[in-house]
Amino acid sequence: FHSRRGARFRRQHSAYNYDYCARGNESCDVGLRYDTPGQPALRTSPPENPHIWDEPRYKNTKTRIVDHWGIQQVQRAGALAAPGRYRVRVVAGNDSSVQTFVVMKDPKIETTTAELAASTNAQVRTVSAINTSVDVINRLEILRKQIEDLRGSDTTSAEHRASLATMDQKAMDVELLLLSREELHSDDKWFTERHKAYMALLWLSAELGTGAGDVAGGAEFRPTDAQFATLGELETEVTTARSAFRKFMDNDVKAFNAAMNGTLVRLSDELPKPQPKVVFVP
Repeated sequence: FHSRRGARFRRQHSAYNYDYCARGNESCDVGLRYDTPGQPALRTSPPENPHIWDEPRYKNTKTRIVDHWGIQQVQRAGALAAPGRYRVRVVAGNDSSVQTFVVMKDPKIETTTAELAASTNAQVRTVSAINTSVDVINRLEILRKQIEDLRGSDTTSAEHRASLATMDQKAMDVELLLLSREELHSDDKWFTERHKAYMALLWLSAELGTGAGDVAGGAEFRPTDAQFATLGELETEVTTARSAFRKFMDNDVKAFNAAMNGTLVRLSDELPKPQPKVVFVP
């Protein structure tokens, strides 16, 4: 699905079969959402639980989730589209077809279309900030996993291990701008520390959207002034973290790689490219 400005959407599942709409009926109860937010993929071991990868839920896996009671619903929900005119494009091979349709406002909702548009805008901003947070977290986790592996290698000297420990602490300092230490445990039973930007944005998304856990949601209302203010504060925190990440990569990582001068694998925030498959043809 596409808006008039080209934004992409997903169809929200509902009790009504999508075929009902496809057969040309004039209206049907199908919500429309923007793409869902990304999710952190933790690769390192939390200092408080170095044996976490031996747990059944993570055994033989390479990544872990950031878990907390009730957030699963909002982790899988994009912003709810506002009433308006949209178009759907279907492509099959060289053939394509475009059809316009209208998302109508529930007549039982007294909120104006402009106020619903403000709600959608706030939800979109929140998901955008979540995605920025996730990008920084995941790239730091990739880099910190390299450091973790190098520190555990028998071929790494004590001097290099000390330098790597310093780099890991610098990377962790940036990551802790977006995640709390307890959120790094992938354990929803921990709840004694203030949420950082990522988790706070998830719960704000639930409040602005269709809810999560014990939060009912408020997608049918204009966001409150307090919610707009909170969103602005969290966006600032994410911007600060992203700037700290860029400074870390451009200064610290670059200087570290230069100092190692090839004696260690270069640190990078990118996943290694998959090796091409070799097919032997008899």
